[in-house]
Amino acid sequence: MMGVAKAIHGGAIGKVTRVSMEYHFQEPRWRRDVHMVKAEDVDWEAFQFGGRIKGPFDARKLREWQLFRETTNGISGLWLCHLIDLAAWYLNDPYPRHAVTLGGVYLWKDGRETTDVYQTMIEYKDCLVTFAMSLTNSAGGRNLWFGTKGTIDAEALKISGEGSKDPDRVMQSAPIEKVAGVESHMANFLRCVRSRQTPRASVEAGFSHAVAGCMAATALETGRRVGFDPVKLELV
Repeated sequence: MMGVAKAIHGGAIGKVTRVSMEYHFQEPRWRRDVHMVKAEDVDWEAFQFGGRIKGPFDARKLREWQLFRETTNGISGLWLCHLIDLAAWYLNDPYPRHAVTLGGVYLWKDGRETTDVYQTMIEYKDCLVTFAMSLTNSAGGRNLWFGTKGTIDAEALKISGEGSKDPDRVMQSAPIEKVAGVESHMANFLRCVRSRQTPRASVEAGFSHAVAGCMAATALETGRRVGFDPVKLELV
């Protein structure tokens, strides 16, 4: 993704005003054998996090925790978090302005409380980012960045002049070269622990995309448009 960032920051596709991210799977990735879990083998009181998780022992909440509101905010925290950090990075904009989200349980009627089809729209400065996901279709992933001078497919690592009306901008589809010698996140983190340098993925970067995820999750839960106050660091 370093190559994509370099292309966007260098103005290769002009001003980016729209981003479309999608991931789709059609299998019960969350399914676990809960019948093997016995109450006497679990410190249920500790797992309840001081009363956050209510009720008596429930093996599904322990092993299939992705399905329940007491243990997760669903796709916002489980999947959006893996991609929305690209928006802050590529757009040089740490915090979204607004978020709206819709979703529901449309296929997997298995007692789950979190959505199996989901879409959020997150507004950054002069750019609208959409993220969609379904657990009901296996179409895979898309990650498209639309600029005034072209388009980048960040999933396929390709850049093209598609969508451009600039007469001086005629570009054939071409691969984006990967930046050589980039450390993995884990190697970079461990090196910085030893050297006391700032990791490439800093705490500020983590906070900025956590804000986006919390905005999206709150918008889904409340059914309203959610904003963020960057001075008070509060959802509004």
